[in-house]
Amino acid sequence: MIASIAALFIYRHQVIVGDDHWLKFRKRNLILIVGFNYIVYSNMLTPLLLTSPIDQIAAKIEILKHLPCPTKNLLSPEVYVVYENIILFLLYTCVLIVFVGAECGLLSLHAAWILFFSTLRANFSRRTRMLQIQFLFALALQVNIRIKTNSSLPFRLPSQQHFVMPLLDMV
Repeated sequence: MIASIAALFIYRHQVIVGDDHWLKFRKRNLILIVGFNYIVYSNMLTPLLLTSPIDQIAAKIEILKHLPCPTKNLLSPEVYVVYENIILFLLYTCVLIVFVGAECGLLSLHAAWILFFSTLRANFSRRTRMLQIQFLFALALQVNIRIKTNSSLPFRLPSQQHFVMPLLDMV
């Protein structure tokens, strides 16, 4: 989801920026940027897997000490405890949010700058100006969605030191 939001910002920026601008990416550079984003975003769960406990039963019993009434059958083999320590995951998530925020913020600010100042020119038709104003409002909505998504990330309480993930059909 995060990669698709970043790709939307990149594509919207490419549509708005003129062909002669230095920030207009060529096709090869655009593929490299989108590919790099997908590689970065697809590795988001890597810190969880690197810190998973070796003894799953002991980790599940430790969870039962903190959460006496879990909602699922915690001791079943379909439940996998992903990590014991949240610090590495929080650090990686914060770096990722700063990376996404800087990338999407720069592109959206530049696109908004172009849209705002291009509507002030008199050499465009009224229909073109109205279309650019609609693009500007769509860009503002898209930025608002990204801000709402990043500000509502679910963080666990410090007392819940473990993260439990049900396995999806491991057969």
